[in-house]
Amino acid sequence: MPFIPGENIGPYRLMEQLGQGGMATVFKAYHSALDRYVAIKVLHVAFQDDPNFLARFQREARVVARLDHQNIVPIYDYSEYESRPYLVMKYVDGETLKARLSRGKLSQSEIERVVEAVGAALAYAHKQNILHRDVKPSNVLLTEDGQIYLADFGLARMAQTSETSLTADRMVGTPQYMSPEQAQAKPDLDARSDIYSFGVMLYEMLVGRVPFNADTPFAVIHDHIYTPLPLPRTVNPDIPEQVERVLLKALAKDPDDRFDQVDQMVKAFGSALRGEYLPTGDFVPLEYAENTLVTAPEEETLVPAGAGNLVSAFAEVSDKAGTDKTETDKAPKVQKRSYIFWIVGGLAGLLVAGLLTVMLVNRMQDRNPDEENSLVSVEENIIPEEPAAANPEEDAGRAETALEESIAAWRTGDLDVAIDSLKKMVIFAGRDRDFYLGAYQQMMDRGAWLLIAISIYDTDRPLVLNILTENSEAMHEVLYYAAEDPMARDFFMRHKDHPMFVVASARFELYNGDPFVAKEKLGEVLSTPRLLEKFPEADLLEVEIFAVMEDYVRARQELGNLLENNDLPQWIRDNGIIIGEEINF
Repeated sequence: MPFIPGENIGPYRLMEQLGQGGMATVFKAYHSALDRYVAIKVLHVAFQDDPNFLARFQREARVVARLDHQNIVPIYDYSEYESRPYLVMKYVDGETLKARLSRGKLSQSEIERVVEAVGAALAYAHKQNILHRDVKPSNVLLTEDGQIYLADFGLARMAQTSETSLTADRMVGTPQYMSPEQAQAKPDLDARSDIYSFGVMLYEMLVGRVPFNADTPFAVIHDHIYTPLPLPRTVNPDIPEQVERVLLKALAKDPDDRFDQVDQMVKAFGSALRGEYLPTGDFVPLEYAENTLVTAPEEETLVPAGAGNLVSAFAEVSDKAGTDKTETDKAPKVQKRSYIFWIVGGLAGLLVAGLLTVMLVNRMQDRNPDEENSLVSVEENIIPEEPAAANPEEDAGRAETALEESIAAWRTGDLDVAIDSLKKMVIFAGRDRDFYLGAYQQMMDRGAWLLIAISIYDTDRPLVLNILTENSEAMHEVLYYAAEDPMARDFFMRHKDHPMFVVASARFELYNGDPFVAKEKLGEVLSTPRLLEKFPEADLLEVEIFAVMEDYVRARQELGNLLENNDLPQWIRDNGIIIGEEINF
């Protein structure tokens, strides 16, 4: 196999492996013709036949080649060796900011230099309409002579252009440093998304930790979207109040509340750090966190949100523009939306994936009405005909209120009330398919996967069966993410003999029971070819189990095997890539 230290790759001789990420491996190499060391970044063999990842890799070469800045690692060359593409970059002799932080707290002067250098690099890239989208300490390189570089534009994307790219519709990045809008896979990212990630990195340098961390990437993503920012001064009282206010502004949930440009953030931070007066516009009052962030209950349940691609199954094609803003202590109302669905072989997109359109209406229209599980037969046999509502608008409002009550009760841990409200929602919504689609979108946005699962299996009139069971891959995702919810114990016990729950039940044990029991349950699936073929997410769960049990060697080994399977549903592959980032795959 090529790309082993000691081998020659074109004119370059590989010296040593410098690092490995979720998509590529980086080597130090020697270029004898020019008598200099270079860094070679080669795409993992698991992705070389994947045109999407190949396109991303090629785009990195084109995008970064346009950037000529003293704080951005330049690219020298792009080529292929035995069908594996690689980049040739400047070799930076030093350490990453992540490694430096692991050795202890940075001095004020060190922090200032990092902020100025990374800020200058981002500002320059943004002026070229290029977003980085993965700003984090491991992508900041520090040299012994004091030079600072921003590296790895592998997730870079043209900003404010019509360029179509792999990442245009996918969620990419590192969970701990991901902006809320990036975590929600919104397609119209701008400089403020990088500013948020930059703010997370600054928070870590000042406070000593990232603002949000959890056992799973999905829980971290949930926190970035919904959980109030831990106030820096409550974690580290030594941080000046003015500096805290700059951090709050950079890390606002709503992009409109952040700095518009990186230059503004760098200038405000420098002034605050030196104790200089800041104009009011550069401040965020301390009440900001209470007044504009989503207030979470004291013991909010962390469940996966935006992590899978059920979002893909409910891609919105709405006549209404704009989005709801979340109010404190209140789940936002569901707006009636029109959706279009297609059945596809598997759901495309996720986590690292986003809102890819997987549409079902055409499929439903084309179904044979004589089929056993056709749309018509399901509706006639499960949901009896009902007279038209006397006041449809009033019932729609009651259904929305019941939905809000259900989500609010779930967030506070009162699952009984949540289920009662969910049943009321079904009664008032009747046959309003658009309402259900909007409701499930809302539940997904809030991470309430368990409520979706309960509405499918436990409500008296599960119209959602007509929406989800036709796409079994969506059902796999719903149960997979619902299994992380601690409140799901009774639900999974009620359905422990249901064949659809075989993998999800094992995942529930992993996060809410005994990992060894989870491993034993999963072993039954992995040892049965018929089940493994039906539940490909079992391979993903195996990687998770080894990672949770801190057997990182096995986790990386199984992840490599998983990613070599090009027939996997995209949501499984993308989740594997995110886990790979966590275990330094």
